[in-house]
Amino acid sequence: GREGIPAFNGAGCNVGAEPELALHAKSAVLVDLDNNRVLWVKEAHLRRPPASLTKLMTAVIASDLASLDTRVTVTGEAAAAEPSRMGLVAGQSLTVRELLYGALLNSGNDAAFALGDGIVPLDRFLALMNRKAGYLHLRETHFSTPNGLTDPGNYTSAYDLAVLSAYVARNYPELVAIAGTKDNAIPAAAGHPAFYPHTRNHFPAVYPGATGLQPASTNAPCGRPMPTATPARHPP
Repeated sequence: GREGIPAFNGAGCNVGAEPELALHAKSAVLVDLDNNRVLWVKEAHLRRPPASLTKLMTAVIASDLASLDTRVTVTGEAAAAEPSRMGLVAGQSLTVRELLYGALLNSGNDAAFALGDGIVPLDRFLALMNRKAGYLHLRETHFSTPNGLTDPGNYTSAYDLAVLSAYVARNYPELVAIAGTKDNAIPAAAGHPAFYPHTRNHFPAVYPGATGLQPASTNAPCGRPMPTATPARHPP
């Protein structure tokens, strides 16, 4: 079974007296996952374009729908997804696990889309993403794409991402392990050539104790790069 819905206590967090951390981010939140306490916050409920942080929810729904060994056939629409790519071609067949490596390490829009329209129809998958957002009480979140390409209907907030990240960290250890991998070799098989996903998340390499999960950036309006969603249980 899954652990309950994460909720963070901000009672001890004095927003008016927050230290200035010189972040470029317009919104951010730092929480202690061990006691669900908010440690620092900046415009945590501001609605923002999540870009590739969308892939965290895509990974959750794909894991809910199918075992990681389930094979998925890449559609033409998935193969055409740009700009960040795993390198998929229409008709290839990969497991959910292999596509998760491509989506969470390469931030592959093709891999995320393949998960979004290869297990169930895309409209059903998006409905499940939004149903899960409702279940987690993500009140500033709505998904309209499985890979996070800029769209007015695809938005979230720093607080909602913290809740989603905590939910992943507590309930999806295989996703945490995949997201925390630096490099992976996917051998060639009958349905696809070899792939060599390499993480685009540099934060775990420079902050001991960080375990993932996903970086993202967007050139959309109101958009400096979005912060990394990164549970870090053991800061230095």
